[in-house]
Amino acid sequence: MVVARRLPAFGKEIDPVSGSGATAVTVSGKKVDFGNVATIAPKQTVTWTLRAKGVALGDHRLKIQMNSDMLTSPVTEEESTHVY
Repeated sequence: MVVARRLPAFGKEIDPVSGSGATAVTVSGKKVDFGNVATIAPKQTVTWTLRAKGVALGDHRLKIQMNSDMLTSPVTEEESTHVY
């Protein structure tokens, strides 16, 4: 099983800065790619940390996508964050 994670483009309100974690993290403009994970064992946790900079005040959304060669379509989750 190959698991790939990708964080699609950020909105204009938040700029990705850097990332680190279980695999290489690449920041390119408003897009962040996390390297593939070959396998994830039962109860295993795989973690990445992403640093971003808020450039506009307010409530904003981030969409996170995960895909695997075992899935027929990506899993998408949306998170809310508030920039003060």
